[in-house]
Amino acid sequence: ISELQKNNIENDGELSLMKGKVSTNIITSPVAGTILKIDHNLKKGSFIEQYQSIMTVKQNSNGQVIEAKFDAKYRPYIYEGASVKVSVNSTAFKNNFSARVAKISPDSFSDNPNDSRERRYYRVTIDSFDNVSDVNYLPEGIPVNVFATSKKISIFEYIIASFKSDMTFVW
Repeated sequence: ISELQKNNIENDGELSLMKGKVSTNIITSPVAGTILKIDHNLKKGSFIEQYQSIMTVKQNSNGQVIEAKFDAKYRPYIYEGASVKVSVNSTAFKNNFSARVAKISPDSFSDNPNDSRERRYYRVTIDSFDNVSDVNYLPEGIPVNVFATSKKISIFEYIIASFKSDMTFVW
């Protein structure tokens, strides 16, 4: 009986170790949604590096959202809840409207990794449309211009930020 108890204790230890491995290897999406595309041909036992993109998930939402890109140099002036102006690039839709920043990506992304002058940007999700009585009236899939209006930047800081960082001013 003591031999069986010893084997049972060892097996319980191995079982808890395997459960721990399984729980640390579960991939959980940060949003609820539908998988649109799987980026890699993953198989059982495949190794995935940290922060490696493996699939594209379309977020379930109550209404429409806008995914915008903001240059990394403007990140200090953009915050969740910030007011933005949205201008639709379409001759059929002439209205501009206001909205709010809902979410900002935690890290920046490379705009064009093949270019020698790599530019980085942040992904910004915009929702909470103001001045729009029916959100479903807004056109889908049309490019828009998004202008962030922040009270955290002065006009002088904005003008200086538009210059290249490698310029030198001589007074």
